[in-house]
Amino acid sequence: MEREVIRASDMYEATFYLSHQATLDGIEVIKENGEDICLLTLSNEDLISLQATYFSGKCKVNLITFRRNYSRLKTLVYNAKKNARKQERQLQQGGQR
Repeated sequence: MEREVIRASDMYEATFYLSHQATLDGIEVIKENGEDICLLTLSNEDLISLQATYFSGKCKVNLITFRRNYSRLKTLVYNAKKNARKQERQLQQGGQR
């Protein structure tokens, strides 16, 4: 079966997929209305079905697994935003010299 890919910016949605064996393939920081937003790229062989389940409101998770995945994802997103801000400052300082 082919791996399906989804990009999401919602941490709870992404955590749901991670709690069902999805793989986090990347984090991209973008600007949206002046704010840093993380686009999370996830993959799994059954991701489209999981997405339908998530948006139906009928999803079930192991709460401990969900909490651990959320905590890990929160740390990764924080670090990605921190690095993006650092790079942005370096670019701005480089342009002012």
